[in-house]
Amino acid sequence: TDVRGIQISTTVCQDREHRNGGLLFQKAPPGTDHGIKDYIAVPRRLHKEWYISNRYVSYATRSICRTVSYAFQARDGRTYFLCVDFTEDNFDQLFPVEDHDNDL
Repeated sequence: TDVRGIQISTTVCQDREHRNGGLLFQKAPPGTDHGIKDYIAVPRRLHKEWYISNRYVSYATRSICRTVSYAFQARDGRTYFLCVDFTEDNFDQLFPVEDHDNDL
């Protein structure tokens, strides 16, 4: 997303995790505003480089997940957030409990 939280690219999902979710569960298209979601709003407000969200149900996959967002400056000089969703099982394997310094 851009610094305001507007999604600038398509959502990419692993095929095995993305299911047809009907009207409610769909991948977010470019232009979607994620600015009020904690994984954008909190690091932006606190000037943090990265953030780990609380657990929630993903609208893209219907899975319990957590989003890791990372702010970076691109070649064009603008700040963007890379946002990656991890299912709960994968998250706990990749990020040990002691690394969750911003869990709420």
